[in-house]
Amino acid sequence: MQLLKLYRFWNETCIYIYNIKQTPLKMLFKKLNEIVEESQARKNNIYVYIELTRLVQKLEMGGDDFKSTLVKQAAYLHLINPKDLSVAFASDWIAIKNFVGYDGSAKISNAEMMRAPIREKVKNFTQDDINTLMMKLRDLQARLEAEFSA
Repeated sequence: MQLLKLYRFWNETCIYIYNIKQTPLKMLFKKLNEIVEESQARKNNIYVYIELTRLVQKLEMGGDDFKSTLVKQAAYLHLINPKDLSVAFASDWIAIKNFVGYDGSAKISNAEMMRAPIREKVKNFTQDDINTLMMKLRDLQARLEAEFSA
């Protein structure tokens, strides 16, 4: 409770100071907020970039049976949470998860429950679907990598 009161006090103080008409102070707080938000986004995106790279590598090394490799790697779809991504990339990851049939609404108590909806969707994939999925994964991976190179 004390922590909540302290947070509210700090938030109100920051809002009050931010709204002061003195332009340099206002600019300073705006810049600090941008730095904190960018730092947080990059920190989260590094984790996702690493996990996404592992997923892409495993799919590429999976051989001829891409569909079974994708089903086996379904844990990555659960492991990488859209909340771990910055806003710019979260919608792309959600689209990829939906494309392969990941169902995040069901409570997952074991790996088979997580894999079942993906297996059903993936068994109907054509080569074009596989190419589209790999393109989406590589595109997201490249954009995440470009963010760190900038």
